[in-house]
Amino acid sequence: MLYIRRATAQDAQTIAAIQGEAWRQAYRELLPPESLEKLGSTEYWLEYWEKELKAPQADHYIALEGFQAVGFFSLGEPRDEDREEGSRELLLIYFAPDHWRKGYGTQCMSFILSNVREGGYQKLVLWALKGNLIGASFYTKLGFLQDGRERQVLPDSPVTEVRFYKTLS
Repeated sequence: MLYIRRATAQDAQTIAAIQGEAWRQAYRELLPPESLEKLGSTEYWLEYWEKELKAPQADHYIALEGFQAVGFFSLGEPRDEDREEGSRELLLIYFAPDHWRKGYGTQCMSFILSNVREGGYQKLVLWALKGNLIGASFYTKLGFLQDGRERQVLPDSPVTEVRFYKTLS
């Protein structure tokens, strides 16, 4: 059974390892090798997560199967200039590749949507790498739509993200 709890500073190493591994697997066909080398590194993410979990700018959660962390996600205020009142953003969601396709993403998304609704929000937005067909299929299956908005992932990079949204009732 999946257990979801708030992430703490002690989870930084685990989250960084999951994120690095997920990037290496999920984006190997989408990112230039030099970007993937950097962004697929646990060390790169560890520095970020050590700071972020000590003074969080968002709500971070970790998903566990028994005592093993299988994934994590973060919710926060939308970062977009055209953000709508009453919106929340799924800032990121990642699972360790050996735990893909086990229903954890769907279970976490159920938790996320309930959390967002209970918080009084009417819309959830998220960004996904353009060309990430597995992610796009997952979001579409759950009722998310693309709104046509795109942005560059990194300056001087041809890699872009597309925005998805789901209106909550």
